[in-house]
Amino acid sequence: MTARFYFERILPRTLSHKQALLSGADNLMAMPEAMFAF
Repeated sequence: MTARFYFERILPRTLSHKQALLSGADNLMAMPEAMFAF
């Protein structure tokens, strides 16, 4: 049951994490510095 949960719920997240890492930081760095403050 644990393996089924992992393979169905956790492992698929790795694909979106990989895409986020490969997309770079250009979109984040395009924000003005003032937008980083709360």
